[in-house]
Amino acid sequence: MNKRITELFTFNPPSVLVKIIIIATALLIFTGTDLLVKEIAHQTLRGSQDIIVIPGFWSFRYTINHDLGFSLLNFLDDIFSRQQKFIFLLIIQGLATGAVLVFSLFVKKPKHFLPLVLVSCGGMGNFLDRIIHGGVVDYILWYYGDFRWPIFNLADVYGVVGIIIFIIILYFFTKERSLKALIKPEAESSGQT
Repeated sequence: MNKRITELFTFNPPSVLVKIIIIATALLIFTGTDLLVKEIAHQTLRGSQDIIVIPGFWSFRYTINHDLGFSLLNFLDDIFSRQQKFIFLLIIQGLATGAVLVFSLFVKKPKHFLPLVLVSCGGMGNFLDRIIHGGVVDYILWYYGDFRWPIFNLADVYGVVGIIIFIIILYFFTKERSLKALIKPEAESSGQT
């Protein structure tokens, strides 16, 4: 059974088709769920008070993020107009999401493929939301005392969880730790011909 699953992930036309079907299904389910939850947050939380889930720790707070995660590119506000920054972020986010999707088509093992698909779903959810709302709807706020974690959303969770799973698999469950080894056939990466 394990050999049959591994055969699906060799790079040949039938396996690429299977991967595309898996990616499309995951995008529909995960990205669709993310966009639905964001729209619910947009309709119910916008302009309202925080909804406290766990006092002193977790609230729902509506915000539109016109930046990338953790406001990493906030300095661009001094360089670009708001519209230029929007287009720049859209291009960066689209290219990054597309690159992960394309890379996932070339990985050889399901243990590497599935976390990359999860990362792609998160990237696609935020990319589409940026187009729909002009920024990314964030609504989950974790805090304790004066500490505030940056507000995030379900797509961010997909991306972070996918990256963590990928790193754990790469570090603990993969002999070769280079990305190049992930896309080479096993005979090539082990030195056999």
